[in-house]
Parts: sequence; C-alpha cells; structure tokens
Amino acid sequence: MVKVKWRELAQIPLQIGKTIWKYLLKPVFRLISPFFSLIWQRIQQDREFAVVLILTLTLIFTLIFGAILPVNQPFEGNLLVNSLGFTNQKNGQLLLKNVEKIQEISLAGKQGLTLSGTITNSNHPELNQKQELQIEILKDNEHNGQITITPKDSLTLREIRLQENDIIEDLTYAPFTKILKFYLRPANPAQPPRFLLNASSIQINLSDYQLKNIKLKNPENPLEFTLETTQFELTPQFPVDVNLTLPSKEQANIFWGNISVETVKFKELIQTGDNSNDNIIDSTILSGDIRMVNQDLKLEENQFLIIYPPGIQTLSRIQIIRPDPDHKLELKTSGNNLKLADPDQGLNVTFSGKTTQIQTGLNEKLPIAQIQGSWLSQHLSRDGVVAIISFCASLVVSLIAWLF
Repeated sequence: MVKVKWRELAQIPLQIGKTIWKYLLKPVFRLISPFFSLIWQRIQQDREFAVVLILTLTLIFTLIFGAILPVNQPFEGNLLVNSLGFTNQKNGQLLLKNVEKIQEISLAGKQGLTLSGTITNSNHPELNQKQELQIEILKDNEHNGQITITPKDSLTLREIRLQENDIIEDLTYAPFTKILKFYLRPANPAQPPRFLLNASSIQINLSDYQLKNIKLKNPENPLEFTLETTQFELTPQFPVDVNLTLPSKEQANIFWGNISVETVKFKELIQTGDNSNDNIIDSTILSGDIRMVNQDLKLEENQFLIIYPPGIQTLSRIQIIRPDPDHKLELKTSGNNLKLADPDQGLNVTFSGKTTQIQTGLNEKLPIAQIQGSWLSQHLSRDGVVAIISFCASLVVSLIAWLF
C-alpha cells in the first residue's frame, strides 16, 4: 500500500510559485523597474508631468474600461421561422383578433367547459331538453380527450387573450393544411386564458369526456351534437393542444401586435426515441437579420440565435407567410452545390428588446458571430470606438517619447 506524504504534496504549490517568480516575474520586474524609477523621478522633479501623466492614465483606463464593460443595449430583429415559443408577460394580452370563416377549432387536453344554447341530437333526446351542458374533457394515461368545433354556417374567433406567465409552445402554421397550431400552458387555473367565439350553428364533437349535469342512457364516444348559439367562450385551465383550421382565402394579419414576452425560443425539441439522451434540439429559423449598436447579423437557415438576458421583450408583429402560387423558380447556393430555392413560408416575426450580447451559429454551443454592447457603444459607433482605442495607443506612444 502506497503511503501518501501530505507534507510533500503541500510543498508542490509553493515550489510552483517560486519557479514562476524566479523564471518569469523576476526577470520582467528587473526589465521594467528602471522605467518606473525614471517615471517616479520625473514626477518628483516636474509637477506638470505628474498632472499630465495622471490625467492621461485616467483617460486611457476609463476608455478601455468603457470599451469592454458590457451594458444592456436595445436591439431589433426580423426573422422568418417555422415555429416559435414564448412566455406572455401581461394580463389580458390579446394574441389573436377577429379570425373569420374558421373551418375548425380543436382543443386536446384536460379541461372543463360549459356550453349554452339550443342542443340537438337525434340519438339522445335527453340532450335536446338541456339549454346548458357542463363538460369535462379527460386527459390521462387511458384518455386523450378533445373537443372539436365545426361551423355549419360561419365561425369567427373574436379573440384569444392570454394571462401573465401563460406559455405558448410550438406556434406553427402548416401552409398545405392551413392549420395554425400551438401548445398552450396556462399559468394559473384560477385565471385561465380566454377564447371568445361567435357562431350561429356549430357541430360539437367530444371524445373521452364526462357530462357533469346529465347522464346519457346510451353513452357513446365520441359524442356529436349541434349547438345553436350566438357567442360562447372556452377557458382552458390546463395544458392543451390548440388547432385552428384557417380559411383558404388569405386574411389580414390575425395576430395582435406588441405582445409583451420573455423567454422567446426559435428552436424545437426532436425526440428520437425512448431514451431522452437521444433527443436533439433543432433551430426553426429560416432566414432573417438582427441589429444592435449599428451592427447587423444575418441569419441563415438552421442557425441558432443566442440572446443574453433580459433578451426579447416585445413581439412587435407575427405574420403568417403563405407560399406564393406565382413563385418563380430560383437557384441558390449550398456550399459548392446549386439547388432550387423554396418559396418563403412560415411565420414572420418582428421583435425588440435589450441585451449585452447576441450570438449566432449552426451549433448553439459554438457560435461563430456575435454583437456585444458596451458603455462606449451606447454613445459611439463601432468605427468611433476603434478610433478612440487608436487614439489611446498613440497617446501612450507620445507619452513614452516625451518621457525619454
């Protein structure tokens, strides 16, 4: 058995320190000590030199410190993405407004809701006597409940309002199916988000459900019935998958602007198997640019955007970009290869916020380009900061020449 000599181990750091002093620090000190001695003599002999030296060194260190001190700077950007996610930061925040001629709405996940109006079902006469139906949609290991609403005439989504800290994940638009979908995580069941809808006659389809205020003689799953109403609302208290099938004809922008947010994500988790270690994170960015302190960063497909806190604070605009049917074929380069350019489609997102640093790259952990804000860059352009640093260098050279 080898005995550890603790006293010898304790002497190792001391020996390293002595070696560094003897072969590195001591020769450097001997080299620069005459220079400092000369400066000290000039200070004692010439007060004007002392004042100039102090002012010059103070200026140089202030400018250098100002050039490297990170400070939050405002930035703005515009991206075309496949999907995004964010956390809402304002109570009663309007997300969608006046979406007309919706083909279908479905909410999948645990929820409780009340539907009021004239109910019609030929298989269950007891339903026809009800003016109000209290429903619980089930979601567990055995149930995957869902409510699907299809208009018989017309259906308008008047608004979707979010509450503070409600989370939107995987907000995506599929151009071929015309489905706008997202995963909604309400933050507070006592103050849920609100879906307000207008319709005259709608078809309701319920799967994996329970009726709270009536018991059917012959229950069936799924259950379908017609509801005659004018206005009703959905208030999901638990996480739900939301799917909105939009009309074929393009509509004016349906997203409301200036949404106060935090933790905005332009990436998605791709699950490759049962083992979570096999999961990968992929960027959803297709193209775009971002600007801070008079500098621009261009983003290309699949690049990650890393923004230091506080980060994106406002989503100024979200707009659906549908493929142009008259799109002309174009070629684009990919390395040494040429390929057909796909028509622009997805979600166009304009945003702003504050940060000290922005980075981009194909590898989230190894970014290749960055913009960094500093105290000096708040007041000067990049060329101005370079000019100040060059001035400091020339000032030091002039000071040394004056000294000798």
